[in-house]
Amino acid sequence: MSRGRSILFQVLAPSLSLVVISFLVLAGVTALSRTQGALDTFRQKIALSASLSHENVTSAVWMLDDSALKAALKPIVEDSDVQAIVILDAERRPILLSGNPALRPQAMDAAPTDPDQGLTRADRSGRYWRSIVPLRHVEAGKSQTLGTMVIVYAPDTVAATVWSGVLWVMVVGLIATGLIVALLVILMRRIAKPLKELAGAMSALSTGALDTLVGDVERHDEIGAMARSVQVFKDNAVKLREAEREGARLSEARAAAEAANRAKGEFLAHMSHELRTPLNGVLTMAQLMAEDDLSAAQRAKLDVVLLSGQDLLHVINDVLDFSKIEAGMLELETVTFDPRVVLTGVLTSFKAVARRKGVHLKLHMADIDGPRRGDPARLRQIVSNYVANALKFTLEGGVDIDVEAYVDNGVEGLKIAVRDTGIGIEQDSMGRLFQRFSQVDASTTRRFGGTGLGLAICRELACQMGGVAWADSAPGKGSTFYVTLPLPRAQDDEADIEASATADLNEGLRILATEDNPTNQAVLEAIMGALGVDLTLAGTGVEVLELWRREPFDLILMDIHMPDMNGLEATREIRAAEARSGRSPIPIIALTANAFAHQITEYAEAGMDDHVSKPIDIQALSRSIERLMAKQSSATVGSIRCCDQSR
Repeated sequence: MSRGRSILFQVLAPSLSLVVISFLVLAGVTALSRTQGALDTFRQKIALSASLSHENVTSAVWMLDDSALKAALKPIVEDSDVQAIVILDAERRPILLSGNPALRPQAMDAAPTDPDQGLTRADRSGRYWRSIVPLRHVEAGKSQTLGTMVIVYAPDTVAATVWSGVLWVMVVGLIATGLIVALLVILMRRIAKPLKELAGAMSALSTGALDTLVGDVERHDEIGAMARSVQVFKDNAVKLREAEREGARLSEARAAAEAANRAKGEFLAHMSHELRTPLNGVLTMAQLMAEDDLSAAQRAKLDVVLLSGQDLLHVINDVLDFSKIEAGMLELETVTFDPRVVLTGVLTSFKAVARRKGVHLKLHMADIDGPRRGDPARLRQIVSNYVANALKFTLEGGVDIDVEAYVDNGVEGLKIAVRDTGIGIEQDSMGRLFQRFSQVDASTTRRFGGTGLGLAICRELACQMGGVAWADSAPGKGSTFYVTLPLPRAQDDEADIEASATADLNEGLRILATEDNPTNQAVLEAIMGALGVDLTLAGTGVEVLELWRREPFDLILMDIHMPDMNGLEATREIRAAEARSGRSPIPIIALTANAFAHQITEYAEAGMDDHVSKPIDIQALSRSIERLMAKQSSATVGSIRCCDQSR
């Protein structure tokens, strides 16, 4: 296991082991080789020594000349390897005993018992070598055995030779090993140290220390490549951290923006309710008073009240719509409606203004028969803004509304042009027409009034509906304002089409209405009285529940904002009670100043059947009541018929 050991150790240990083993093997081979060589040399030396001394020793023994014998043996005696010399006669009797006495017996034992058969040879006994030389005197072709000479050797020179060779190998090996180790250390430090630094850098980077320095990126080898890879990792980690921080900042900003949008939405809903509630009393009462018998002076004053109230409502609607657009909360709906009914309603609402100014107001429609799918309220708003703007700047002549159908790349829609004979607009001012809070010039604002929001809202609405709004004009020749809106034809089996205004309701109709505002209660009483409806008022949601349980009613007008229990909670309670008891659902109309699309959806989800916005349009309220009562009547008749068939 190499756990916890440095790469230097992991590489150096096996390398050194290999070097040591290699030198040990080399030393062994060297020792064997030198030993064998030394032994061969020693054998040659023995043989040479025996051959050189044989004749002289034989002659000295033959003549029994001791001095000649000593002279013949002198080279042998002086040899440092010779330990003992024994010369025996043919009867194995000693002639000469020289050297180490302890070795003489084995030398005498080595002499052959039959000298005649003896041959010059060398044998080995332990660490000693013996040279056995037969002594024969040859004369006149006859050979006479004189005896045997045995020389005992202790070959210390062989061991010295071997050990000197081994020592030389070991010394060279140690020197080479040291050099190799030093070289390996140097090389591994150049590798292991940078690798260790890179490992430390990676470890630090992995813990988030992105300020760690990465070295060796300039090296042009594998270490440099690894260092550059670590640097790339660091750079990516830094970018990732910056992206995470930026993402966190964006999330905080998005959360703040969403909170701001929610606050804007709540503010818009609150302001819509607070502004429309008092206007409900003013405009509705003025509408009711217009149905009374009034003198010419009273009617003129009432017309001023109605016109001023409608202008104020128009300004409020523009401001609220602009705020919704700015907050990204503008909502569109898609329903089935009849464009002819919508545009005729616009024409009707501005006829009094045109008549008072002494100009004509005409609607020209062609090839738009049949219902369409889209947002009728926004269509009405765009055309109403165009017509109001045209009537404002037209002092003589009139205003014409031209409507025609078109098909563009398979998309059906309507093209609407509102033409007037008014004061017209300079060409260099046309670019500011549809800008927010913009008027052609300040004098126009002072003379004709206006917020400068109407046309900007028209363009925003047209754009969000998938259409286009623009204008043509010439000074003194009037202006034409255009809009194209994708409004496809509706299928025959789609939802109910917006019906025309109806003011007659069945007499004796019992309606329960919730309203906590005293002014709005008076308004409802006046409206229901004019429509011939039996009205019962409740001030809270709890009270409307008690009245609904106690008395039979044909329809409920439900306010949304009430103390104790709001209109949504009261509606849910009524629907739940109907489901438990099997009671027929009673039609419920939301009567509120909060009429954003998401709020209308919330009303429907709570169980409400329709909604009418405040300020209350008497004709719109009348249409809604009549439509729901007709649907209720159809459901009752269908139920009776089913019962008849079951019989």
